[in-house]
Amino acid sequence: MLISVVGGGPHSLDLYTQRGIQVLKEADIVISSVEGPTELCDMGIKVKKMSISQQLECITQSRENGLKHIAILASGDVGFYSIATTLKKYGFVNSSACISRLDCDEEKRSLIESGDKKLQHNAKDIVELIPGISSFQYLASQIGEGYESWILASAHGRELAVEALVSYNKKVFFLTGGKDSPNLLLEKLEKAGFEQLEVVIGERLTMEDERIIKCSLKEALNYEIKSPAVILVNNEHYVNPHYVPKDDDFIRDRVPITKEMVRNLSADLLDIEPTHTVWDVGAGTGGVSVALARRCNRGYLYATEYNEKAVELIEANRKKLGAYNIKVIHGMAPEALSELPAPDRVFIGGTKGNMEAIVKAATDKNPQVKLVITTIALESLAEAMRVVKAQKLSYEVVSLSVGKDKQVGKYTMMMGENPIFLIKCQKQPDEVAEENME
Repeated sequence: MLISVVGGGPHSLDLYTQRGIQVLKEADIVISSVEGPTELCDMGIKVKKMSISQQLECITQSRENGLKHIAILASGDVGFYSIATTLKKYGFVNSSACISRLDCDEEKRSLIESGDKKLQHNAKDIVELIPGISSFQYLASQIGEGYESWILASAHGRELAVEALVSYNKKVFFLTGGKDSPNLLLEKLEKAGFEQLEVVIGERLTMEDERIIKCSLKEALNYEIKSPAVILVNNEHYVNPHYVPKDDDFIRDRVPITKEMVRNLSADLLDIEPTHTVWDVGAGTGGVSVALARRCNRGYLYATEYNEKAVELIEANRKKLGAYNIKVIHGMAPEALSELPAPDRVFIGGTKGNMEAIVKAATDKNPQVKLVITTIALESLAEAMRVVKAQKLSYEVVSLSVGKDKQVGKYTMMMGENPIFLIKCQKQPDEVAEENME
């Protein structure tokens, strides 16, 4: 059976490709999760609207009923958050034609041609993707901009760290819908503390009541945005996440700050990925928080701190240094950790005697979490090692001594900072597997 996925553009039939219209006419059945233009009916093309799960069932039923050709009408382009990705996930994008064009591995190509079942989900299905005009392309054309520098994201029916994307990128385009309505997305940005953002709102693009608004974030909050809608956010004050903040970049007052070399080494030891959820326990002034937040620049950093003055400094530093993906939690750990999402990585800088409970809270939320614990006093190091061993964590200990130059008259002296211990720890895979079995 031939499965054709046709990109239908934002909504207007004028933006359909000739190939797309031809395929819709030729198909035995056309299904979609969106309403097609009314002009399709005038052309004899009847579109059956159904959910994504129903579309997958329809494919199976159509094959069993002996149909030769089914077309799936996708909104926008087939390569941008469309049904095509779902089909591939379920093994439908598997025709020898598709794979042989994309894959240059000769050995795989010969296996495909000989009908190797490991590479073919269903030899009777041939999937073709017919691209269309995406909403971001259409919006760019209407406002007279190129989109080569835009970051493209979808907040349609999925969790998305919109604050992180806007913090570290100049221009971000959002598809909206589902739980995150356009207005809710803008409210998230306001709540995070963004003040000087410009937004372009594309309402019901290509439809009769299309509206495109260019305004400030503050002005945009006054609009009741109609769906479907897209939003382009322009942040002229975005931050390069690869820039390493210096000690003097922070507002400190009298609250101690973890030194630059320790911040950077801690971030390296944690192996943070962009979409990770990270905890900073005992965040102080937010020095480590900012460093780690720049590593998880498509996720969130949760900074917990019990000292009210320190909490104020974290808030001030996250705004000054553009780390709006930091969420500040005022409270004492481990109690302050109970409502937080499961972490991928945890930095522990201050525990107030609750180290074991904090480590256990993190590993209970995610048995595979990776942690870095820092200590200065030998007694704290001994306690950390006791906790790590009691929790059956594998570990690596690093002792760091740093000297920095200081001008004393005509001489340059190396001034030593306090030595510090960093313990990187994590449960071994076999320990995690054993706990899951229990």
